[in-house]
Amino acid sequence: MMEEKPSLLVVVLDCHPVWWTTKFPESFAQSVAAILAFCNSHLLLNHKNGLCVIGCWQKKCQYLFPSSASNSSVSTGSEGKYEEFTRMNDQVFRSLKVMIEGTSDEESSSHESPIAAAMSLGICFISRHSKDLQEEDRFTSRLLVIQISPESSTQYLTFINTIFCAQKQSITIDACVLGEDDSSILQQGCDLTGGIYIKVVNIAGLLQYLLWAFLAPSELRCNLTLPPKLSVDYRAACFCHHRMVDLGYVCSVCLSIFCTFTPVCRTCGSTFKVFTSNAKLLKKKK
Repeated sequence: MMEEKPSLLVVVLDCHPVWWTTKFPESFAQSVAAILAFCNSHLLLNHKNGLCVIGCWQKKCQYLFPSSASNSSVSTGSEGKYEEFTRMNDQVFRSLKVMIEGTSDEESSSHESPIAAAMSLGICFISRHSKDLQEEDRFTSRLLVIQISPESSTQYLTFINTIFCAQKQSITIDACVLGEDDSSILQQGCDLTGGIYIKVVNIAGLLQYLLWAFLAPSELRCNLTLPPKLSVDYRAACFCHHRMVDLGYVCSVCLSIFCTFTPVCRTCGSTFKVFTSNAKLLKKKK
């Protein structure tokens, strides 16, 4: 019987306090505990499985596990707990505490989470650990994004670059969006990389959703009954009004998208020549 390939799972956790207190007040600690239980289950599937947890907090993101700052104080197993699980859980909670307490007033005013930057960190972690490995030692890689804050058009280009990079490296992107709002860019990323996208409205059932949809490796999902794939909206959001557009104007330098013509790109400042047809169109609108 062929031995199952080990799997490296990178979990990107959106920890934005504003949206946690707005959508699910007093549920953050319980939700983190459910996510850690899911991570423990992933490690139980194969003793060679790897894990990385990255936290997003307003204007910054950092590794929660493995964390070099926590290596000096390693906990031992207690009450029959497996040592590795206890160490991982303690490191995540300790790193979260350090990240929260180190937030400045300027950072706390931001209502965005750098999800795309955290995904890029995850891809770098996977690339670093898969470098120079022999074919028989290679592992499958997955990126699980747990998002609670609404998507931002300012991160659109970073999202697109990250998704294409993951697709090129055969990294599956899964997404678990908490709350009523969907994320069109994460839907596109999951569809392009063969991942699963689900929306969790009842936060009390978070652990059940994670175990049901995301625990099995990508190559075994064809044998399971999983949530059906929804139709993906591949329209892009304009950078000016954050609305989905069917037809728009794209900057040839930075690829920013606008719903109306502008002679100067608002993102990179590039100037464009106004052709006769566009000039007449602008005069008609006036």
